[in-house]
Amino acid sequence: MILGFNLHGLMKSIQIITGIMILAFSPKDNIAFSVCSGSKRKSVTEVLEIPSFYKGSEFHSWISFVSDDRMSISMSSYVGVITY
Repeated sequence: MILGFNLHGLMKSIQIITGIMILAFSPKDNIAFSVCSGSKRKSVTEVLEIPSFYKGSEFHSWISFVSDDRMSISMSSYVGVITY
């Protein structure tokens, strides 16, 4: 599963936030997948690996932002439901 994001406008005003964290949870399968050491803001793309076994499953997803030193971490934001 590939999740994309565009943070160029946001990052002009928030320079300390340099990476992302993503969580995808399937309530039907009761399983979660995450990326905690997310992409740097310059790459604007994150890859979340989910085994093909779960193809067709719906995942609720959240995103949050983090500084390199892990001292500043945002509250997570609900992204929505993604069908894999």
